[in-house]
Amino acid sequence: MKTRRLGHRREQVLALVPCRRVVADIGSGDGQLAVELVLRRCARRVIATEKREAPRMRVASYVEARGLGDRIEVRLGDGLLPLNVGEAEVAVLAGMGALTMRDILQQAPSHLASLELVVLQPLNDVSHLRRWLWEQELGIAHETLVEEKGRLYPVMLLRPDGPPSHIWEELGDLNFELGSYLISSGHPGLEHVLSRLERQCDAVLSDFKGKPVASRLRRQWDERQARIKEARRLWQKHVK
Repeated sequence: MKTRRLGHRREQVLALVPCRRVVADIGSGDGQLAVELVLRRCARRVIATEKREAPRMRVASYVEARGLGDRIEVRLGDGLLPLNVGEAEVAVLAGMGALTMRDILQQAPSHLASLELVVLQPLNDVSHLRRWLWEQELGIAHETLVEEKGRLYPVMLLRPDGPPSHIWEELGDLNFELGSYLISSGHPGLEHVLSRLERQCDAVLSDFKGKPVASRLRRQWDERQARIKEARRLWQKHVK
């Protein structure tokens, strides 16, 4: 059976999934990722989950149409909860908001702890997810950025038993906004992100000139500008 080329985001997700016996596709969507996990031999068996019955039925129908009903089981339930603890070695959460991902991981600590790896591909609010992972002392073993339709999306590999991600105290919230792993690995995609933040900061501070702006607000933006400059310096040290 032929594999199918997916979009850049999901192709990067597949690239980060190591070959394992059982992989869980949480919030399977259209079912294509679950099917490709089997066809590309990333998993001998996949457990796909959907929170509502109608989407679950659509995924199950697609799986059956591809002739993989014996390799992919589609379960009804919220997040990781349809799994038995220790049943899957790897879980994939892709194509959903970062806050939804955080809630899924937060509501099932025993399931999370039993996984070897979790692949995360959030669509938005990624700084909140990075901060929560750090607060829970959960380590990002790898992170990259992938461009699709003019937007950059992060794809992370979480190791639940790994050390928490390193952060720089002098960067404050920029650790989570930019991604400390991306800084320390000198990821080329951060050039675009840093440039955008620099332009935004310069525009705000330029607009402040000659206006009665509260000293606290001006100080906040001055501090942000200094932190962005420091983030660029640290990033450039690691660019290969």
